[in-house]
Amino acid sequence: MSELVFYGQPRFVGTYKGLCGAERITVHFDDESKGAPDAGLAVTAIQADTRFGVEGPMEGSYPSIDVHDALCRKVKNSREYFPAPDVGAAWDIAQYLHVISREAQADTALPFMVACGPEAFGVCADQRRFLKSVALADIDTAQTVTCPKTTPKNASCYELTMREPRRHINRMTFLTWRVLVVGSTYMNQPKVFSLKLTPEIAIS
Repeated sequence: MSELVFYGQPRFVGTYKGLCGAERITVHFDDESKGAPDAGLAVTAIQADTRFGVEGPMEGSYPSIDVHDALCRKVKNSREYFPAPDVGAAWDIAQYLHVISREAQADTALPFMVACGPEAFGVCADQRRFLKSVALADIDTAQTVTCPKTTPKNASCYELTMREPRRHINRMTFLTWRVLVVGSTYMNQPKVFSLKLTPEIAIS
C-alpha cells in the first residue's frame, strides 16, 4: 500500500499566542493494475488531522485575531508541524519542550526529575544531550495520559514518541524515545515537574 500526504495552509486556531494549526490529509491507496496499463489506483482510506506549529513568541500580550491569523498565513510550509490531541494540548506540549530544552542547555542541575530506562547503548547516560535538542518537529505521536497520583494540582500529562537518528558501531540506529512529561501551564507559568524517558533502539 502507498500513500500521498497533503499539508494545508497554516491558520489561526485559537487564543494561544504564537500557535498555528494546519490540516494534514493522508490518502492511502492500493495499486490494482497488476501490470495492466489501463488499470488505476484504488483509494483505501483517507485520514485528516490537525497539526500544530509555533510561529511567534508564546509569551507577552496577545495580538488581535487578525494579526495572529496573518502571522499564521504567512507560513509557506506546515510539513514539520507536530501532532497533538487538540489545540490546548498542543500549547502545553510546545511550552513543555521549550522549558526542557532551555533548562537542559543551562550549566545547572535540572529543576525537574528525570527517570530513564531500560538502558540501551548508554543512551540514558547521555540523556541531557537529547534533552538539549528536543524539537517539536521530532514528535511522531502525542497523546494525553492519566497523570500519576502524586502529580501536583493543575498538572497535565502527555506521552510523546520522538525519533532520533544515531550512528553506533558504523551502523545507523534510530532511537525512539517514549517521553512521559508531567507539567503545568497554569496562569501562563509553564513548569515541568518530571520526565520519564524510555529509549528503544532499531538498527538499520
